[in-house]
Amino acid sequence: MYKTKLGLKLMDRLSTKDDNKMIPVYGITTGVIGIVLIILGLIFHSIILGGLGFSLILIGLVIGISLNWLGYFGTGIGFLGMIFILYVLIKGVINLIISPVTIPTVTPLLPGIQLAPGIPVLSFWHWIIGILIIACIHEFSHGLYARLNKVPLKSSGFAFIGPLLAAFVEPNEKVMSKKRKRKQMHILVAGPLSNIITGILFFTIGTLVLTPIVSSGLEFQGLTVVSLTNNSTLNTTNITGETIIAIDGVALKNSTAIESILLSKNPGDTVNLRTLNNGYNVSLSQSESNSSKASLGIYASAYYGHIPPGVKVGFWFIELFFWLYVISLGVGLFNLLPLGPVDGGRMFYVASLAIFKKERNAKKVYKIMTWICIILILINLLPFILNFLSYLFSLF
Repeated sequence: MYKTKLGLKLMDRLSTKDDNKMIPVYGITTGVIGIVLIILGLIFHSIILGGLGFSLILIGLVIGISLNWLGYFGTGIGFLGMIFILYVLIKGVINLIISPVTIPTVTPLLPGIQLAPGIPVLSFWHWIIGILIIACIHEFSHGLYARLNKVPLKSSGFAFIGPLLAAFVEPNEKVMSKKRKRKQMHILVAGPLSNIITGILFFTIGTLVLTPIVSSGLEFQGLTVVSLTNNSTLNTTNITGETIIAIDGVALKNSTAIESILLSKNPGDTVNLRTLNNGYNVSLSQSESNSSKASLGIYASAYYGHIPPGVKVGFWFIELFFWLYVISLGVGLFNLLPLGPVDGGRMFYVASLAIFKKERNAKKVYKIMTWICIILILINLLPFILNFLSYLFSLF
């Protein structure tokens, strides 16, 4: 752990934002520019302009809204998020009981992990950089709201947890515990709320701005089969890894071409697939989401042939923004769990203290909820734990 004073002056300066009467004007101006860009995007059919516009509206809202009002809003969102993440964990446990082969609700975000078919594998550098950026945003927000509510900050800094580089701020806990409960809530929810807001912003920038810009330098040539669904009729073939360029003689000109072609087909119809190397006559299966619709039963990624170095760099950043979005939402929601020392657990304890008045009763409820969360998490992680143990035993 390396303690510094890095960022403390900026937190002090930004904590006085509500006193500057021009700040809302800046926020409104940014939002208006965003609306204009969205209108221009609709006129010129430009996803890039629309994405920039939506991003500026989000930024304008964050700039223009009072920090105090954002604290009240965040507290409400925080408790709704707490209910939501508990629901997700409970539903995940029920799904595992009903169907043990279902995709787990909880998966540890580690390098080499693929959250679901069709989603890129998390690389080491995306993992390290993503965690660092998100931790800095999370902790800076805690520090900002601590200073807004006159809680002194002892230090800020960085911590090394194995290969991970994390960030932290150190508020004066004694002073904080004496503040009104609503102010404590504002400080605690600031981290998770900032992760959720910036997660949405990362998704918008990556999907609506960077992706169209980078993709404009590519020539779509087909769809590479990444994996097959359980009910796919292609399971008897060796098509995985091949690139489909045409169906029934119709060339695939974009990534959604397959969906358009299949709209005129029914489950059981035979189609001819042309790949870069082979041809296949296959019977269409039923769509997993709608049994009346035809499906090839594949998970595929776009194939562009030779990719210029500059475009490869662009895709690296697109993937970074995707993982910033995924990790931001994951960290934000996980920290809203009413669990032990995380932000949601401390929020739950402050709320319990307000309801039950006596510290002993509040701590008892807090401990019970913490154990419930731990059990739910462990059950949801069971498929991953079993697979990991199976891998370890296979090494001996």
